[in-house]
Amino acid sequence: MMDSSDSLAPNKYLRSKLNTAIAGFLHPKVLTFNGLMVVVLHVVGLLAFQFSTVNDVTPIWPLSGISLAALLLSQFRVWPGVLLGYWLLDTTFYESLPVGLAIGSGEFVEAMLAAVLVLKWNGSWNGGRAFLCTVRQTLLFAIAASIAPILNATLGTTVLYFDGSIAAADFVTVWRTWWTADTVGFLVFAPFILTWRQGVRGLQSTPKKAAELALLIGLTTFILWLNFSLANPSEYMFLAPLVWAAFQFGMRGGTLMVVSLSIISTVATAQGSGIFAEIYTASALILLQSFIGSVSLTMLFLFAVINEQKSAEDRLITANDLLESRVAERTAELGKTLEDLSKTQSQLVQTEKMSSLGQMVAGIAHEINNPVNFIHGNLAHVSNYTDDLIEFLELYKTHHPNPNPEIQLCAEELEIDFIKEDVKKTLSSMKIGTERIRKIVLSLRNFSRMDEAEVKAVDIHEGLESTLMILQHRLKAQPERPAIEIIQDLGKLPLVECYASQINQVFMNILANAIDALETSFNNSKAPHIKIRTETQPDSVAISISDNGTGIPSAVKNRIFDPFFTTKPVGKGTGMGMAISYQIITENHNGRIDCFSDEGAGTEFVIELPIRLAT
Repeated sequence: MMDSSDSLAPNKYLRSKLNTAIAGFLHPKVLTFNGLMVVVLHVVGLLAFQFSTVNDVTPIWPLSGISLAALLLSQFRVWPGVLLGYWLLDTTFYESLPVGLAIGSGEFVEAMLAAVLVLKWNGSWNGGRAFLCTVRQTLLFAIAASIAPILNATLGTTVLYFDGSIAAADFVTVWRTWWTADTVGFLVFAPFILTWRQGVRGLQSTPKKAAELALLIGLTTFILWLNFSLANPSEYMFLAPLVWAAFQFGMRGGTLMVVSLSIISTVATAQGSGIFAEIYTASALILLQSFIGSVSLTMLFLFAVINEQKSAEDRLITANDLLESRVAERTAELGKTLEDLSKTQSQLVQTEKMSSLGQMVAGIAHEINNPVNFIHGNLAHVSNYTDDLIEFLELYKTHHPNPNPEIQLCAEELEIDFIKEDVKKTLSSMKIGTERIRKIVLSLRNFSRMDEAEVKAVDIHEGLESTLMILQHRLKAQPERPAIEIIQDLGKLPLVECYASQINQVFMNILANAIDALETSFNNSKAPHIKIRTETQPDSVAISISDNGTGIPSAVKNRIFDPFFTTKPVGKGTGMGMAISYQIITENHNGRIDCFSDEGAGTEFVIELPIRLAT
């Protein structure tokens, strides 16, 4: 047994849809448009009936196109106004309620059928923005405009026949007149209203367009004068201005020309002017409407062809732009890839150089370290042995003050007294020298870090001292400048997790550049110096290396970390030192390196390194 709630569900849905529809029709704006449709159809219809020629049937019927456009633009919300307008018009003209209601209903059904066919064959309406934009749509519209009047012409002619208003002999003539009038109304007035629905918005007004419009109006006026004042059979000359309007002013300009031609030629022909009125007096307006319908249909197809061509051109331009954009993107990507490849290659070369240098330094340090340690370790024994020998000589001299003349002569020649004094000095100098060599070797080992793990907690100060030791020969006084003073303000730093050899490479690059800057910019007004300052921050350490050179111009400072950028003479710099230093600090250590410099005030590089390297 069906649940009562299930049986009530469809009724609720229908009531909901009905209430929505009623609310839509009762909207003030919709009611206004419906009332306006009644007035427009009544007024325009009475004017059209003034051209009636055969048994109160007019060959002029713009109402078919007006009602079709109204139904499409309002999405059928003005159908009550269309129906009431036709009923009021036809009952008023034919002075018979049954005849008026029957003919009015036929005209209403004709408009509804045409609108339904247009929507069905057009696919989607979208406010009419794509109306008659293709040849296929235009062809289907022409078919709909031809099919829908068949029903109305047949119904209307049959009603008039049974009412006794027309004879059987006039049935075909009346039907043809009726069908022609409604079809031409669809072809002429519906496209005009639908294309001009937005008024003059979007029209481009330029002096060139204004001049073309003036020439177009002049040409059209001249052709009208030829056809209707001189009765010259040159009606097909109207195609020239119509085609011009189609190409230069688009569909709006073309439909306006067709409507204007229809109105002017209809009025002139009705007054007995023109080639149609003189040659075909009885059916002049019917022949004229057939001509206008043919012209309008030709123009609609021309508009469609033009629009398809423009659409194809737009698609081609869009595709070309897209292709060019993609080519540009690919070219840019390829250029960036090549640039990155070049940077990577240079960095690899530089890294390989530093790696080779580190290996060489480590190898030299290792090879030097063993013999130096052997020498340094044996110097103490040599010193003790020397002291023992000297003590033995002194004891011998004490007990044998007068040695053999030959021994005495040899002692004088060897200068034994001088040797006793100088040998201690020589051994002391050798000890100092080996200590110096051992420190240099230790500095080389610290700089290369080849014997340690790649990432390790290290003392930053050791790396700075090792780098300064390696650069010690460049810090000494030169003929063109005094010695470069190293001022150190070192804080207490914790061990920092880092790639030690890479950090030492950064120190080497910055200190070497500072020395280069002091050498090229030295003047006697101030003594050259490099200041090194370190301090601990909450989660990082800061290393500042500054010089008192001439500084870096702002334009150059902005590019100081760019690859291949250098201010040094050709052959002296690769332009990769600071770029690699920037990469080492920022990418490899998640740190920061900044350059502060003003012309004439020196340059300072500040490095911030996290204490713990994030993995």
